[in-house]
Parts: sequence; C-alpha cells; structure tokens
Amino acid sequence: MSDPGNEIKTVLCVDDEEGVLSSLQRILHPFGHRVLTARDGEEGVRMAQEERPDLVILDLRMPKMDGLQALKQLQRLGMGTTPVIMLTAESSMETTAEVYREGGVYYITKPFKSSTVQNIVEYLIGDLSTEQRQKLETML
Repeated sequence: MSDPGNEIKTVLCVDDEEGVLSSLQRILHPFGHRVLTARDGEEGVRMAQEERPDLVILDLRMPKMDGLQALKQLQRLGMGTTPVIMLTAESSMETTAEVYREGGVYYITKPFKSSTVQNIVEYLIGDLSTEQRQKLETML
C-alpha cells in the first residue's frame, strides 16, 4: 500500500521471542519498511532513542523492562508522538485500558494475523491516499 517512492519508514519491534520478531520482519519488509529488532524493553528504549523510529511495536511481557515500563520511558524521553502498538498474549480489559492510558495507540493479541499487523502499521505510518486510509479505517 505504501508508495515505494516515498520516504522509508522505520519500525522498531521489541519482543523477547525470536519467532515473533522474525514474523514481524517478514510481515513488514514487503511494505518497504526498515525493521529494527530488540529483545527486551531496555534494548528497545535504547534503540528508540538512537534511531527515532516512526512506529514501535512492543511486547507487553518481557524480561528486564516490560512493555508498559518501556512505553512510559519512551513518553518521558519525548517520544510521545511516536505511535506504539502493544503486542501481547494477555487480553484483559484492565491491561488493555492501561495500555491506552499510558499512550499506546493499538493493542494486538497473540497469535496475530499478518493482515492485522499490516493494516494497523499502514494505517498509522503508511503513505496512503484518503481513499486507502478510509478503507483501512473500516477494517480496523
């Protein structure tokens, strides 16, 4: 959906499961995104500071620093306008509400569909026409 002639967008994926990181790379590369990976919250925050990604996908439960702690840290570092998608196997209403309260813009449960990730990422950072954006809005 993104126009390959436009600026390449950077997506930082942070998850302690190698399989999830590989899946996210496989899902996002065809859209022309530069995909960076980190294996825990501390590494993710450090990479976000250095790389200033256009979008961050954070696992909720990770060692060293979990996704909510990392999200709060990103907010404190002035990255509050960078969209953050929380990825988790946990889907309680309480956790979902906390993610949104802390600044997450989407919440995707594992296992996830490739199309769900693609659609949300493209909606948030894709170079879309108004018509494409409206079509995605109805799907999300």
